[in-house]
Amino acid sequence: MASAPAAWAAARQPPPAGRAPIRAGASDGSCRARGIVSATDIQVRLDRIDSTRFGAGGRIMRGALGILTGVWLALAALWAGPALAIEPPSDTDRAQIRDIISRQLEAFRRDDGETAFSFAAPGIKSIFGTVDNFMAMVRNGYQPVHRWQSFAFRDIRAVEDWVVQKVHIEAPDGSAVTAFYIMEKQPDGTWRIAGCSLAAPEERST
Repeated sequence: MASAPAAWAAARQPPPAGRAPIRAGASDGSCRARGIVSATDIQVRLDRIDSTRFGAGGRIMRGALGILTGVWLALAALWAGPALAIEPPSDTDRAQIRDIISRQLEAFRRDDGETAFSFAAPGIKSIFGTVDNFMAMVRNGYQPVHRWQSFAFRDIRAVEDWVVQKVHIEAPDGSAVTAFYIMEKQPDGTWRIAGCSLAAPEERST
């Protein structure tokens, strides 16, 4: 599976040195506003998924692959087995999430960087700073997303306190990828895109 470019994934990096880790969705407003999840929190999630999917001692992430790469592998692995027992997204949330992703994809296709950037979560915006920086990353690392030919929504699942939408995307050259979109709910109730990882398509998408 191809991992996401580090820059887009970096919104979920460890907190500054000396700061206690927090859970996503915790009451620390400054960290939540930036979409940051601590490395400790990520590792706890991975360990829980490891034990659920592979039994005691099983590991998804090994050696120097890195925390963030492990997150993408963990998200993909959940589609092969039962999700953790949490409340699934409501029908309203599903519709809003798919609308946001659709509108960003449409904006990419017409090179409307300002609109595409507006659908990014605060953590993504703080990393890239400008529309130009964001679009350069998309053009260089997410060609199937930038110049898609068609797309279709698949499963949407709550993974711990993340909501992850799976999207099948076909590129103009006929190749296909599966995109995992991490979605973040904002204080005003709207949804924004907090990360995206591209994987080889499944033989039979669900």
